[in-house]
Amino acid sequence: MRTRIVTSSTIALVLALALPAGAGQLDWPKETNRAACDGVGSPIVTVTQRVTGDMDSGFNGGWAIDTYTRRIQVWQTTTDGYCAVVSYAGTFAALAGMSSPGSASQGVLDGDEDGSMQGGYRATITGTLLTEATWTTHGTVGRFDYGCTAPGVCPGAVDWVDQYFEPGYGFSFDFWGWIYRAGRDGTWVNASTGSSGDID
Repeated sequence: MRTRIVTSSTIALVLALALPAGAGQLDWPKETNRAACDGVGSPIVTVTQRVTGDMDSGFNGGWAIDTYTRRIQVWQTTTDGYCAVVSYAGTFAALAGMSSPGSASQGVLDGDEDGSMQGGYRATITGTLLTEATWTTHGTVGRFDYGCTAPGVCPGAVDWVDQYFEPGYGFSFDFWGWIYRAGRDGTWVNASTGSSGDID
């Protein structure tokens, strides 16, 4: 995992857990809001980013290409740090011939297992804000084609945290999770609180 290139694919690749959970259940909105991160006042960053070409990784490697809108919000906390909540809403397109993402069946995808994905993460950041942010702090930051050719091999990826914080900041996940729905082809939950189901 490249440090703090925080995409759904890199988190899933490195942090995925195979723990029991109710199939198709993920209360990610509860974990990705101001109340969960003890934010103070209005967010100092609240932007949306459009991403295409992001390769998603399951327990068995890359399996789909994601297209999504990502909402990024950052609050200063009651301590000395910052809390980021990042939510995703979009779609995935399975890659023919790749292994299914869940840990149980390890089926082979035929490329027709497309569907919707939602989720996000909450993280703690320690460090210093840039005097002048590279991206706008409110509004839309634009469209980015990650151009992924393999998990973590994404020449167009941009680390959003670098756009707002001085080098040397600290970053740690407090929660992460996504739910993928493909109708009759299944539902997969991949989360720090437990993963279940599959797309196949």
